Order: sequence, then C-alpha cells, then structure tokens
Amino acid sequence: MRPLHDCRLYGIIDLGYVEQSDAARIAQQLIEGGVDLIQLRGKHKSIGELVDLASELHELTAKSFTPLIVNDHAEIAVCVPVEGVHVGQDDHPIEIVRQKAHHAILVGKSTHSLEQARAAQRGRCGLHRIRPDFRDSDKT
Repeated sequence: MRPLHDCRLYGIIDLGYVEQSDAARIAQQLIEGGVDLIQLRGKHKSIGELVDLASELHELTAKSFTPLIVNDHAEIAVCVPVEGVHVGQDDHPIEIVRQKAHHAILVGKSTHSLEQARAAQRGRCGLHRIRPDFRDSDKT
C-alpha cells in the first residue's frame, strides 16, 4: 500500500451520484486513471449494502495496492479488510472507530475549522478533510 503522505489523487465514489451497479466499473476506471486512494460514500445505503459493495471494490483496490476508505461505518471494516474509515464531526470519536474496526485502520475525520482540525490531529487522526465552505446535497 502506498503511504498516505504520498497520496495525491483522492477518488470518491458517492452513491448519491453514482449508481451502485456502476461503482465497480468506476473504481476500475479511477485505478486505471492513477488514483491513489478511493473512498466509498453511501449516506443513504444500509450497512449490508455497503459491506457487499465494499467487498466487491476491495477485490479491485487490493490488486492495485490502492487503499479503500469507507464512510461512517467502522462495522464495515470488521467484514471487509478496508484500509480505513472516514467519519464526520457528529460520528463516533476516532478511538471508538478504531476499536469497532477490530484491526488497525486509518481513520479520517471531516473538519470544518482549524480548531476541529487540531482536535482531529490530537486524536491521532490519519487524515482530515477541511471544507468549511463546500456544501453537497447531503449537507445543509
């Protein structure tokens, strides 16, 4: 796996915009295009659906040594050997996410201010996304 600090192109497969049936094809295209890391985001999908899809995607990402990060649900990491879980400010604390995963994983945290970014860093967050001005269709 490529070290996180060497990752420059971060691909997101958001099931709010991508049909679940197209996700593997898109992941393969991202990999062929040189993406360094893929995040699976499925805000309105069940954990079971996400486990199934993460398993399918992980088969592709593992072959190319591309880390797969899933959104919000550390429980997925128990069933699929994903490399990380990304959580928001209202989700579990970083240490709880690590405990729920039952194995060593990268934990990412969304941050919206310098104060939140510093708190994520103190919590040994592996990566954090700062986006104070961007709103997508899932955010209000």
